[in-house]
Amino acid sequence: MKLFLYLWVFISLVMYPSVSDAVLKDHETWMGTYLNGKKLGFSYAKLKIDPRKILVNVKVYFRMMSEGVDQSTTFTQEIELNSNLKLKKFTLVQELMGHRQIVKAEVENSKLKFNITSPNFKKNDSVPLPSIISPSATYLLNIVRSGLLIGKKGKIPILIEPFQMITDLTYEVLRKEKSELEGKQVDTYVIKQNMSGMESTLWVTESGITLREESPLGFKSAREPESVATDLGEDIFSVSRFITLSLIKPQREIPKPRNIKKIQLTMSGMEFSDLIPKDHRQKVL
Repeated sequence: MKLFLYLWVFISLVMYPSVSDAVLKDHETWMGTYLNGKKLGFSYAKLKIDPRKILVNVKVYFRMMSEGVDQSTTFTQEIELNSNLKLKKFTLVQELMGHRQIVKAEVENSKLKFNITSPNFKKNDSVPLPSIISPSATYLLNIVRSGLLIGKKGKIPILIEPFQMITDLTYEVLRKEKSELEGKQVDTYVIKQNMSGMESTLWVTESGITLREESPLGFKSAREPESVATDLGEDIFSVSRFITLSLIKPQREIPKPRNIKKIQLTMSGMEFSDLIPKDHRQKVL
């Protein structure tokens, strides 16, 4: 679960093609996703501007196999913002290793009311949602709107949509350097960000278009043409190899684990408890 939280955070923070108010217009972008130099998947985003609302459609895809069985993972989301970039509602379809879940949410009276459905589970609930909170898929708009200046630091409370979780993202504009965009050299701002201990660095143009993002764990996302982004090649990641990145081994063997219906674990060495998702399957005491 922690690994998929990290993947959502890493990909969603760059999959939206944010632009400044001066050039805000309909837009589409594709990003290829890599792990240690090997293609893992891709993301796609489409921005539609309307006088009264902003629509964002995104798709994130990871290709994986487990003992010859396709365990690919897909996130598909539609987000509606008002003209001031405030969240109005979203629909998120998650397909994680064969398990399908739909999250529908809408903001009413400073609360996010949501409905979660899956084959064996249904839930209606709400959480407080102050207007200053931005969705993880569109937060970069807010940073660009506030201005990109070298040395600038900031903090934005954001909503992690798949887990209905709110946390802070801190960022710092480190420097300005040249990068390539569609065959031309353009100025980019290098932004370092941290959310619940998960760090990454982005290269963003003056108009707010993200060209790439890199993390210390070996993940990289780069802007590419559709044909390149969706070309995953022949090498498929195995689930066991993939999950090893976030594996936490208990101090002793768990006897007859398949017979256990409930378990309580004590963990240490974590800076933020928000790294552990909380839902109907698990809670943090």
